[in-house]
Amino acid sequence: MYLLKTTFGLVIVALLGTANFSAFRASRDSLGNSNSTSVAIVLDNSDSMRAKDQIDRKKLISSLSPLFQVDQSRRFFIISVSTVPKLVADGNLDGPASFTALEKLASRRGEGGTALYDACQLAIAKLAQQPDANKILLIISDGLDTMSHSTLASLKSALIDNRVKVYSVNVSLARAGRSWKGFEVLTELALISGGEAFQIAKSDESQTMGEAIVRKF
Repeated sequence: MYLLKTTFGLVIVALLGTANFSAFRASRDSLGNSNSTSVAIVLDNSDSMRAKDQIDRKKLISSLSPLFQVDQSRRFFIISVSTVPKLVADGNLDGPASFTALEKLASRRGEGGTALYDACQLAIAKLAQQPDANKILLIISDGLDTMSHSTLASLKSALIDNRVKVYSVNVSLARAGRSWKGFEVLTELALISGGEAFQIAKSDESQTMGEAIVRKF
C-alpha cells in the first residue's frame, strides 16, 4: 500500500485482489443515457516506452478488441504520442480497421520526446467536433510529458469544458520507491473528468486490466 499525493489530497494506492491492479474512480461513473459514443485513444510511442518494468502493451491492446466490435456506430480517433502528436485514425475507419491501426501503432519501437498534453488536446479537439453524447479519452502512457506547448492546467480545463471523460492506463508497473509523478498526472486527469485511472504491479495482468477497461464501455 502506498500514499499518492495529488491535488485532490492523499489517495491510498493499494494493489487489490488476485488481478493485482488498482482503479481510482470519480463520482460520475456512467457514460450517460445515450449510447452514442466517440472514443479517442492516445498511445504513448515515445522513447520512454523502452523502459523496463512496464505493462505488456500487446496484451493490453489485444484485450481492448471488443471495444471496436460491439458498436459499429462508434467513431475512433487514434493519436500517437512522440515529439509531436500524430493522428493515425481520424474517425473515418470502422471498428475493425481502427483496431488494426492501433495494433500496428503499438508494435512500433518508441522514439522521441513525449508531447502528451498536446496529444490529449488534439484528441479533445476531435471529440469536441462530434455530436455524440459520450466523449471518451483513453490515455495509455507513463504520464510524463517532456515536449508539450500545452500545460496540464489547460488540459484539465479543456476536459471539463468539453465534457470528455478520461480512462488512463499507467504503462509503468507499480513498484515501491518508484516516482509516482506520471501516475499522479494520469489519476488527476481521470478523476477531474469523472473517469478512472488504472495501475497494475505485474505485467502478466495487462490483459486483465484491459478487460476491466472494456467493461466500462
